[in-house]
Amino acid sequence: MPAILTHYSFALETLDENTRVFEDVYRLGNQGPDVLMVYGMIPWHKRIDKKDIAPIGGKMHHTHMVDCYLPMIEYALKSPDKEMLLAYIEGAFAHFALDRIAHAYIFYRTGFDEAGELHNFFKWSHGFFEALLDKQLTKRKGIRIRPSNAIRGNESRIAKVSAMYQACCPYHLEKDSFLKAYHDYIAAMNLIQTRTGWIRPFLRLIMGKYSQAYAQAMPGRIGKYAYVDPENLQKKEWCDPATGEKRNESIDEIFALAKADMVTLKALLKKAEQGEDIKEELTAWERNLDHDGTPYGQEKRFYQLVWKKGENEI
Repeated sequence: MPAILTHYSFALETLDENTRVFEDVYRLGNQGPDVLMVYGMIPWHKRIDKKDIAPIGGKMHHTHMVDCYLPMIEYALKSPDKEMLLAYIEGAFAHFALDRIAHAYIFYRTGFDEAGELHNFFKWSHGFFEALLDKQLTKRKGIRIRPSNAIRGNESRIAKVSAMYQACCPYHLEKDSFLKAYHDYIAAMNLIQTRTGWIRPFLRLIMGKYSQAYAQAMPGRIGKYAYVDPENLQKKEWCDPATGEKRNESIDEIFALAKADMVTLKALLKKAEQGEDIKEELTAWERNLDHDGTPYGQEKRFYQLVWKKGENEI
């Protein structure tokens, strides 16, 4: 990811005359496959296939984007709901465009285990950094919306998006799997995100200090974490976790790079609407990067933790 409100902010800044008509699905598309990762995570939403469905969101982050979304484009072009479905798909590409740059930055700041994965401390480190990013970015930009409302949309439209997932996803989903995950996502955000952050100590007590819920719950204010500078407004150097390339972009500059990528992507979608085969150009646009910004076949190797010593014990 980044978290919900960072992607929501990017959605607002990339809306155009076509996607604005279906803003709700475009905003949801900007959350990408993250929605599926929450499937069955709510105790009062029992999902007997939780272990089958929830991992698909993570798998899609590491599956070639062309394999995930080109079938959706072809599906949408044949659908009576073409414009609405294409708005969702464009949002999903926007999620990827931001992820592959912002995630490289976040991984360098927050670390990963020997396998490049997020377990225990690194799960907390990654999730809480994203929560701080959401908090600081929305405060600076004057965005006042609950995370659950940032993704809420027209139920019948989302049901049609869910059917598209079932028909096109490279992994097995039922027709209502994405729709159920959407409901779970909203419920999860209503549970863990509070204006003052009062629920955070209870989440730590009940679910553990390295739980995803505790990590992603935003604090009431940045306070003692101001030194983290999650937006990198001070433009401190960071490195690509896979290549070691030195960079220093702030989140605004990362947004600008992702927006430029979206200009190219929108032109490709227009070509697809006109009946052109865009697979080769879309593959080039993907640049052999997964959602983490890691080239396929390479491993993450470089990071430098942003936290003060012992911060993981908070």
